[in-house]
Amino acid sequence: MSAKHGSLLWPELGVWLALLALVAISFVCAFLPLGAFNSVISYGVAIVKTALVVWIFMHMKSSPPLIRIAGAASLFWFFVLFALTWADFLTRL
Repeated sequence: MSAKHGSLLWPELGVWLALLALVAISFVCAFLPLGAFNSVISYGVAIVKTALVVWIFMHMKSSPPLIRIAGAASLFWFFVLFALTWADFLTRL
């Protein structure tokens, strides 16, 4: 039992190091004058970090299908609310 648990530590350590690298990229990107690409890079890094946390640390890759469906439904609902908020913002310009 402990051998299996120990083998699961290496992927999580690798993801943690990847998250640290992505934080460093975010930090460096904040100080570079890239214009509109600053936002694009920042959003891309944020999406990758979120995907890594959900997939590895929240154990979504080994979850039952119903849990994955609930996660996808919550993500869909988030995008609906984001779109409605964005539509409201655009009407106020």
